[in-house]
Formats: sequence, C-alpha cells, structure tokens
Amino acid sequence: SPFLCSCKSAELGVDVICRRLYDGEKVDLRQYVRCAEEEMNSVAKVETAMLHYLSDDVHKMQETQILIQKMSELKNYLGIKVSVVSSLSKKAKSLKKDDKDFPLLEHFKLYTSFDKDARFVQPFQVLALERASSKGIINWKVRVDDRIGQYHPAKKLRLHDAHLEFLKNAVRDSTKRFLIPTIERSVRRRLLDKAERSAIDCFAKNVRELLLTAPLKGHPVLAIDPGYSNGCKCALVDASGEVVETGVFYLVQRSKEHWEMDSRAEGVLLQMASKCRSSKLIIAVGNGTASRMVQCAVASLIKRNAFSPVSASFCVISECGASIYSATELAAAELPDLDINIRSAVSLARRVIDPISEYVKIAPKHLGVGSY
Repeated sequence: SPFLCSCKSAELGVDVICRRLYDGEKVDLRQYVRCAEEEMNSVAKVETAMLHYLSDDVHKMQETQILIQKMSELKNYLGIKVSVVSSLSKKAKSLKKDDKDFPLLEHFKLYTSFDKDARFVQPFQVLALERASSKGIINWKVRVDDRIGQYHPAKKLRLHDAHLEFLKNAVRDSTKRFLIPTIERSVRRRLLDKAERSAIDCFAKNVRELLLTAPLKGHPVLAIDPGYSNGCKCALVDASGEVVETGVFYLVQRSKEHWEMDSRAEGVLLQMASKCRSSKLIIAVGNGTASRMVQCAVASLIKRNAFSPVSASFCVISECGASIYSATELAAAELPDLDINIRSAVSLARRVIDPISEYVKIAPKHLGVGSY
C-alpha cells in the first residue's frame, strides 16, 4: 500500500514526532532519519510517514467525527452541497439492441444520469437507483463538495509556523482520503436505511388495506383469469365459495394488437353464467394479461343484457399471488380435482367473497403491494 497505516507509523515512532508537533514545537526531522529502516531512511520518507499518520489521527478527532455526523444529517450544514449522482456502467454502455438486458436501459432511463441534492432524493428513487445498480446498469454514489476541507477541525491546530505548510498538506490528504469518503458512505447508508424503512412501512400499510378489503357476500361470483396462449380460465363459485362450474375460452386474434371474444367464447361464458342460481351475478376479471380486452367484452355483454334473466355486473380483481397459490400443496388439498390453471380462477372468485381468508394463503411478498 502507498499509505502507511497509523499502527505501522506508530511502530516507526512517528506518533512521538506528531505529539511534539501538536505541542507547538519546531521539530528537526533529520534527527529521526534511520538508515536501517526503509520507511525512515530519508527526511522525505520521515515526512511522508508523518503525513500519513497525521491524516489518520486528525480524522479520528472528536471534532471531525461531529462534523461527519452533522454532514450526514443532510440539513445543509455549512452550506456544503451533498449530491446523489449516477452514471451508466461499462456493461450498460456496451449493450446492443439484441442483448437481453437492453430493455433495462429504457426501464431505468430516469436514473442513468441522475444528479440531485441528497436532501431531496425520495426513498423510491434510492430504491430505483439500487435496483438499477444491482442489475449492472448504473453506478451511483454520494458526492460531497470538496469545499468541506475548508471546515476541517484540524485547521485550528496550533503548530509551529515552520510546520504550517505540512499541516495544510495533511489536512488536504485527510479530507480526500478519509473525511469525504466517510461522509459519502454515511450518507449513502442513511439514504438506504430511510428508503428501506419507507418501503417496509408502505408494504405493511398496503398489506393491511388489502387484508381489510370489504367482502362482497351473498352473491355467486364468476371469475375470469385472462390469457392469450393458455386461454381465459373461468370459475363459477356460489355465495359460500364452493365451486359450481369451471371452463376455458380463447380470445381470437383479429390483428397484431387486437384480440376479442368471438361467439364461441361468449357462448362458454354465458353457458357458465346460466348455472348461476341467483338473480345477481358478480363477474370478476383478473388484472393481468389481456385483462382490458376481456373487460371490454364483458361490459359489452352486460350492456346487451346477454346474461338475462340474471343481473350481472363486473369488477376487476388483482391476480397477484394467484398463480403462486395454485401451485401450492394447500391449493392441491383444497381443489384436488381441478387443473392448476383453473385453481387460480377459483382463488380470484373467492377473493371477492372473502378477501382475508384467501389472501392469508399467499406469502405477503407475492401479493404485489410493495414499492417494487
């Protein structure tokens, strides 16, 4: 290492020299030259060893640690700017359009050249920066204005006039090697801690609200788990959540972007609805793939009064965790005779009737209510 650690410097007796400097003495460095020791065999090397020791020593001063703490609180202390900045990583700069990670450039485009006062960086932005960094797209860091060196407590030390220039060099070195990096690490850690606490609070609040969703009891529910290649899985359950009928219909592709329900698909849906033994039916459409198209089709059927004599209405339900649940041992035990894809539709239907009883079957991390 080009730098002597304070322990090594102390072994060389440099700490004794520095104590004399602190006492205001004028020290003749020539008397400390020791030809037998490589690190101390010239005045220049003695001075270098002293510089490294003093840089480390003044960084450990109580006043310096207080300065670090105050700067880390992000309250514009001393008017020194602390920023959060980011730049593209080497990996990101070399990405080509056919690379699998290329879409990440668009996904994180707001954070590829980020530069903002650390006081005003929001928790979600810190999390996004951290995610982009973990994907290898950006490098982000905290940057402290170099002017912080003007306020280094060591500048107030009273050394002999002959050693004032040496003190300036030591303070400059300590600021660059110790003070600024320490503040940057401290601020980064503080920002990450704050962001993680915020994410946990947000997640807890959202899970609570999800579990306390008002149930829609007293009516049968026809749930649709939309999809393209595997079709739209359907499940009709009665007011108590028992499975009455299941089925699958397929959307027809009319163009590259346009899919719709044809008469055959409508027939499957209407045939299932006819099994309803109530005057009112709730149709729950999952919010995943193809959801919008299925919603439009169901709304059109309701408008045409196609479900008559049953009075039908529809709602949109979160699909998060449904596919996870359908593959669990619990789902297999509850719905042993149903295909794994149909089980997710049953789960959606039961979420409408008794949300909390259904959501507690799924690990919270799969509920889709976190910050990311």
